[in-house]
Amino acid sequence: MYRLQRSIRSIFIAEAKCYDDFVFSIVFSVIGSACTYIDMIYGMTSTIFVIFMCDMNDGSF
Repeated sequence: MYRLQRSIRSIFIAEAKCYDDFVFSIVFSVIGSACTYIDMIYGMTSTIFVIFMCDMNDGSF
């Protein structure tokens, strides 16, 4: 009985570790995709800003 409890506990510990790795990978991928998304938005806005400034200069000259 004691051996059975120990094996069950080790299975639970292994599952908890796998679960932690799973959650960590999900969180890591979400953070990575959010950073990529922010970089994309930042690049788009800076490009639009540069185009807008060039248009303003063309209009003023």
